[in-house]
Parts: sequence; C-alpha cells; structure tokens
Amino acid sequence: MGSFVDYMGDHVWLPVLIAIGIAFLLIIIVWIICKRWKWNRYVSRIGIEEERSLIEKWDEEKRLQKSVERDAVLLNCYYYLKDSKKYSFIDHLPDMGSRVNKQWFLVKDSKQDINAVLTMTPWSSQSVIPFTKATKKTLKELFSLLQYPYLFPLMSIDFVFSHNLVMFIHPYRSAGSLKDLIYGSRPQSSWDEKYQVKGKALSLTQIRNFGRQVLEALVYLRDKGLPRCGHVHSGNIFVINGTAKLSGFENSLFGWKSRLYPTIKKLLKDKDDDIEVIQFGHLLYEMLAGWELTTAEPRREQLINFRNTPVVEVINFIFFNESEMYPTLDELVAHSLFKGGDISGLKKFNPGPVRFSSNVKQLLKIYSNDDEERPRKRKMSSRKSKLDDGKAVKKEKSSSKSKAKRASVDEKSVPPVQFMATYPPKPPPPPIPREVPPPPQLKRPPVSVEKVAPRPPSSSGRGALLSQIQRGSRLKATKTNDRSAPRV
Repeated sequence: MGSFVDYMGDHVWLPVLIAIGIAFLLIIIVWIICKRWKWNRYVSRIGIEEERSLIEKWDEEKRLQKSVERDAVLLNCYYYLKDSKKYSFIDHLPDMGSRVNKQWFLVKDSKQDINAVLTMTPWSSQSVIPFTKATKKTLKELFSLLQYPYLFPLMSIDFVFSHNLVMFIHPYRSAGSLKDLIYGSRPQSSWDEKYQVKGKALSLTQIRNFGRQVLEALVYLRDKGLPRCGHVHSGNIFVINGTAKLSGFENSLFGWKSRLYPTIKKLLKDKDDDIEVIQFGHLLYEMLAGWELTTAEPRREQLINFRNTPVVEVINFIFFNESEMYPTLDELVAHSLFKGGDISGLKKFNPGPVRFSSNVKQLLKIYSNDDEERPRKRKMSSRKSKLDDGKAVKKEKSSSKSKAKRASVDEKSVPPVQFMATYPPKPPPPPIPREVPPPPQLKRPPVSVEKVAPRPPSSSGRGALLSQIQRGSRLKATKTNDRSAPRV
C-alpha cells in the first residue's frame, strides 16, 4: 500500500491524465447521443413532411381528377341542354347528395319561367329494364300519371344513349330538404360539409305530420304497383308549406341502392319487402334525435333518454315488437301516433281515374316478377348447397346398386329402338295402314339379337323408317335385303 502511495506521489500527472481521459470520453458519448437525437429528429421530420406531401399530393390528384370529371359532365350537360332547347343552364351545383357519380345542375325552364334541378346519373347495370327509347317513353308516361299531394313532382326524365346517362328534372327548392331543416345547414353546400355538426330534433307535431304524410306516399306507390321504395331518408323529403313530399322513389326503378342499404342489408334477410319500414324507422330516429342512426337498428339504451315517448314507442314497435316481424305500412298508418297526423291535402286532392297503358302495366309487371324471383333464387341456392352435401352420402349408399345395374346392362345388349323410346314424341305415332303391312324382315329372331352387336341406325335405313312413322307419313312398300339370318 505504501509503495502505491509513493508511486502516485512520484507520478502526480497520472491521475490527472486518467481524469482528463474519462472526461473526454464522456464528452464524446454526449456528443454522439446529441448527434443521434438530432439525426432521428431530422429523419422523423423528413418522414412526416414526405408523408404529408404524399397525402397532399394524393388529395390534389383526387381534386384534379374530380375537377376533370365535373368538366366532362358539365360538357355533356351543355350538349343536352342545347339539344333539348327547353332548359337553359344557370350553374353547376356542388355534390349536394351522397351519391358519388351523381351530378346536380341548376337550370331554368324557359316555358314555365321557373328554376329546376337537373340531375345526371349513369345507367345502372343492376337495372331489370332495358336502356331503350321504348323504356324512356313508358317511364315518362308512368311518372306523368303519378300525381299525389305527398309526392315531390318529377318534371321530366330523359336518356342520353351516347353516354349511358339518365337525366331527371325536379323543381328547385331553395329551402332544401328535411335533412337541411334538421341540421340547419345551407342546402347549396357540399354534402361532405353541411352535415358534420349535430342537428336539432323536431317537435312531436312535426314528427307526427311528416311521418304520416310519408307513409301515405309509400302506400300510394304500393297501390299503384311500383317496387318497394328503398330510398326513404330525410334527404329525399322536401317540406313545402308544412307538408312533407317524398322524392327519390324513381331510383328504385333503375336498380340504384341508397347509402343506408349496406347498413340495413342484414335485417332484410331473404326479401326486400321490409326495406321501407326499416328506413322509415331510421327516419323517425333522425327526426327524434337530430342525427342519423349509424347502426342497423337502435340500441334500447339509446332510446331511454328521449322525452317523446310516443315516437320511441313507434320505433320499438318497428324494431323490437313481440312478433319479431316488421310491421306493415298499413299497421304504421293505424298507429295512435299517426292517426292525428295532418292529411288535409287528401281532402283537396280530387284526381281523375288513373289508367295505365299496357306498356306501363308490362313494365311494372317486370318488377313484381323480379321481387318474386329474388327470394326464390336465394332459397334455391341454399337448397342446392344442402343437396350437394346429401348427394355425397347418397352416392356412397347407392354405389353397390349402381354397380349391379351396370353389370346387368352390360350383359344384355340394348337394341337401337329402345334408345329412340327414351325420347317419345308428344303426339303418338299414327297406326300403320293395313294395306301396307310392315315388312316381315324387321322381326328378328331372339337368337340373332343376342349374337349380333347393336349398330346405330342408318339415315337411309331404320332411322328413316322410324322418322316417317313419327311424322305420320304414309308408308310405301320397300324391298329389303335381310342379312340377319344365320349363314350355313
């Protein structure tokens, strides 16, 4: 120990160098850590900026693409208005609805001197009707006859065959739809912007009146033979002088689906007959709560906090009744909530008899047949899957029987006449005339049938004879060369 102290006393500079070295190492370590931290921060900032630039670039590309599409559609609208000479262009409106491929234009009717909204939508491949001039003429006739106090009028419909477009023209309402009334939004704004904030619930009187009027419109469409309206929502309802008028019912004729359809699809099961009632339940919830129902059906805890208990009672009646079946439109009309609804417009409504032409009746028959075939096809597909499972079991059980049948068939040769007998003609063949007896050579002895292998019928031999018998033609005496007899 003493020697170490003496050594350190003689070499005082050694601990100083060690301390300086340690300090230098610490400085280097701190410098590396700071440098690494700055580098990571720089890299992360660059990554964020690159990601942000990619997002901005993507958004910019989407905006440019959308702008190009709007310009192309605008050009189509110009050409259409130029050819029609009935409407003049005013403005290309923003996307006021949720449908992506739909465009809105503000036009002016030169004859009636009123503003109207022209919508342009591509033809749907899901439509059950053909895209022809005859269809357009029939639809024009149909919509001209649908006049009802609680239906929003459809002024015109047209097809643009060169671009597969369908044009609708409705009256322009500056006040907007029922959804604009609930959310207090500006109707001319884009759909992505004007419904982001929670709306205001309607009063019990408004819900009663609007609900009853919408139900009356749906019953009217059903009685006229139109397909189920799958577009019942607040955006398709316009309030004019306190009266609700349903629009969008024409969309069901073209195979278009609403934005709500994917949400409620699981509730429809095998048929779409309940789609109107389910969507009406969603409409009641939106009028009651002030915002849309985002699930297929409401949760019970969502309905507890609402004060309008009569409306909650109807919603429970639609989604949670004891029968576990959705009520019909007539049952909803007869509900106590809607019995006092304002339907004074029906008292003033005195239309003449509506008579559909044969073309309109045939068109509506297509939809009724399609409604019947759709659940039948689904049942057949499910039944087919079950049969496929059962066939495997039956195939194993009947394998021995089938082998035995094959063996018996192989032992005996089947003559060609029996093959013809498996496809008997509908009318029985006429009897052979007595004056021309059948040639005796056709009767073969049983020994020859067992020894000689069967041959396919010749077109000039037995096949021609049998075909003449089936056609009922008169037979002629013919000479035959019998080679069936055994040679000695």
